[in-house]
Amino acid sequence: MTISNAITTNNYTNSAYLRMQTEKQNPVGSFCDVLNQKTGETKGVEVYVNSSPKLSLELTQTVSEHSVSYEEVSSENLAPERRFLGVTAYAPGKINEQAVVAYEALESTPEDPIVQLTFTVDGEKKTYNVYVNKVNPEDATDMEMFAYLSYYETEGRRLDEAIGNWEAYQMAKIASDLDDYGDGFETPFDRFTKKKQNAFAIVEDATSKMNELNSRESRKLAALFEQLSILMHSIEDEKKMRASGEATEIVEG
Repeated sequence: MTISNAITTNNYTNSAYLRMQTEKQNPVGSFCDVLNQKTGETKGVEVYVNSSPKLSLELTQTVSEHSVSYEEVSSENLAPERRFLGVTAYAPGKINEQAVVAYEALESTPEDPIVQLTFTVDGEKKTYNVYVNKVNPEDATDMEMFAYLSYYETEGRRLDEAIGNWEAYQMAKIASDLDDYGDGFETPFDRFTKKKQNAFAIVEDATSKMNELNSRESRKLAALFEQLSILMHSIEDEKKMRASGEATEIVEG
């Protein structure tokens, strides 16, 4: 299953729409209709599919020793053999000018995964390293969540539905009342890279909103968002278990 075209919209206006064309029926294909039912008008989002291969996940990661969850690095001499993880855009309708491409950095390891994001901002190339083990979904930017969800999807931690992790999270943000675009950030790039949000709260709110509508399509969306919440919680639980095991080993040693 691939989503052949998933583009449209303006996140920052009240009149926008989301369109998905798929090779077979999309389990959340009536997303816009559900949102119309909820709000009387359709909100929109950029959705781009991660077309990466699924790989098995070896649960060997340990807590990252980096002091920050992300940092800007040099855009020079980036290795062409980096593993591709996914692509999105940091502003609606601007995939050509404002694309964000995710790769796994060459220095990334299963114990300390690093996602390298490349941007073009006002004609200038920017590169950020996101240290996946340091990303906290309770307080994360869209940049961090895109890296986090894309990495784990590529490692085999994908939703059962025919849509990617990052795409499902974007849809949850639309359905939730907690994602406010009138937030004071001056540019889409600043909003994508600096605005911290609680991803768990957003997904849980979206699940609740869709259950309240209680239509067949809204229940499908609620189930999708619940899967996403379970996925993120399971990843975080595993990180805590590894951190606890590492701490115990240090004490006993």
